[in-house]
Amino acid sequence: MTEAANWRDVKAKARVVDPGWDSAERVARRRRMREQMLPPSGSGDEQAGNGAQRK
Repeated sequence: MTEAANWRDVKAKARVVDPGWDSAERVARRRRMREQMLPPSGSGDEQAGNGAQRK
């Protein structure tokens, strides 16, 4: 079975291959991509549209 990858090791290898990995521009680009791919954070009710009329 394949062992799980440690994210610190993966990032360290990425930095060796591409020293610009942590540049401000690349970090901002990854943040924008995550925002586009992931739903907004919040409770499940809010995400399902069940919390709009609560008082």
